[in-house]
Amino acid sequence: MNNNSVFLVASYHMHPVNKNKTSIKHYLSLEENCNWEEKIEVVTKIKPRHLTNCKVILDIVNERIVKNAFRLEENRTYEDFITHYYSKHKEQLSEILHLIQRQKVEMFKNGNL
Repeated sequence: MNNNSVFLVASYHMHPVNKNKTSIKHYLSLEENCNWEEKIEVVTKIKPRHLTNCKVILDIVNERIVKNAFRLEENRTYEDFITHYYSKHKEQLSEILHLIQRQKVEMFKNGNL
């Protein structure tokens, strides 16, 4: 991995709508009985826990997918993922994406890209 990379790592946690009904057979197999929590982090180094626990890892600097554990969405592109995360976590991502874009422009001007 590039030392100058910045990664977006996304993990998902399911919580039952009603904890008292989880003993009912197939309760959690119905989508309406589940609430999904999406958590993202922006990191400069991928740790073993990220590889184990995260469903999606994006290399923001090189604009590529490092990991996509969603089997039903394996045709999604980097742009699809970043658009989704930006729409849900705009406040968290806008500054970092802006800084990376400025860095790329500077590198291009200096002939390093």
